[in-house]
Amino acid sequence: MKRGLLFLCTGVLIHLCCLGQEPDTIGLEDLDIPISPGFILFDQSPTVVARPNTTRAFTLSMLNSFAGTNGFPDNYGIEVTPFWFFRHRNMTALRYAGLHKGRLRPFSPAKMATVSVAFINTTLEGSGVPVNNVVFGGRATLLKIYPRNYKEKLVNANLVTYHDLKGLAETLIREGATDSLLVCCPEAYNEVVLRVSTLYSEKEDVAPLKAVLKTRPVLAIDGAVAGSIMFVDNDFSSHQPGRTGAWLTLSFAQGLNKQNTNYFNMYAVGRYLSERSVRDATGNFRVVAHYDLGGRMELEFNNFSLGYEYIYRVSDGKNNTFRSTGMLRYHLAENIYLTGAFGKNFGASNNLVSLLGINWGLSTGNEKAVIE
Repeated sequence: MKRGLLFLCTGVLIHLCCLGQEPDTIGLEDLDIPISPGFILFDQSPTVVARPNTTRAFTLSMLNSFAGTNGFPDNYGIEVTPFWFFRHRNMTALRYAGLHKGRLRPFSPAKMATVSVAFINTTLEGSGVPVNNVVFGGRATLLKIYPRNYKEKLVNANLVTYHDLKGLAETLIREGATDSLLVCCPEAYNEVVLRVSTLYSEKEDVAPLKAVLKTRPVLAIDGAVAGSIMFVDNDFSSHQPGRTGAWLTLSFAQGLNKQNTNYFNMYAVGRYLSERSVRDATGNFRVVAHYDLGGRMELEFNNFSLGYEYIYRVSDGKNNTFRSTGMLRYHLAENIYLTGAFGKNFGASNNLVSLLGINWGLSTGNEKAVIE
């Protein structure tokens, strides 16, 4: 009977987009998907400012520039979150949110650090010679500070969701979705499952914990590092260190509704970059350092966000420059985000930003938390 109840609840909860895949669990895989650090390192992303909050174990990014391409994406990135490749038996919804032993742990998100590799196509400055770059990166959210009432809402929502899940299993049994019905009349069993799951999905408070977990921190600090190997003119023997960088991002979020779907976001970023993109009189590459400082303002409404970004760059031995872009993002489908940007990139030539990217997140099945 116990195994039958487990199978019964599992079948029902698959039909509920806001609940998990096992009794007393919720899925965590429908949160945000970030942009690959490799794209950011080479200024090839729709935005230089990106927060790394993701619950996907694996993310694939494809980016296409509308200038000088045949219409197919020419840059690709892969990012993994090692934390989600392991099963965490003690992972509860409260612990995932950083609440442990009655206290919110502001440094808890650091365990979700990601590592990535990207393949970026660029050209040598002033010559147009093609360069293939292999980029390795890592990033993490170092600190999160939530509103004062976040802890109370988290605990209360956890309790309500727990009772909803228990009530769902009891309702199924009461409506006749039993083991014997599943064996003798699968169609009738599925009809009961669909009817009950539809009723629960229409309840406004069916999984309030999911909404609370989507709450953006009032203040967050993210850190990232990345480094590349470049291959000049498609020649493997020409490989040498390329661009490297490190950056910190400070983010502020102001909620605009109680459902935690609409926000006004502000970001500030500081970056240090070092690269070998210019040859000297002897034909050898010289190292050039860049120092970036800027930010972004963004309005986020449900599945759509619109923002503006400005980054000022100071470079060694070169004229200072800036990047000014408008950006939009749309949650196209489950696990798929579409991003685009248009504006001016760094530099005095070939500085048009006209990008369209797709981020696709995949899960291992471990992205879930127990309700207790």
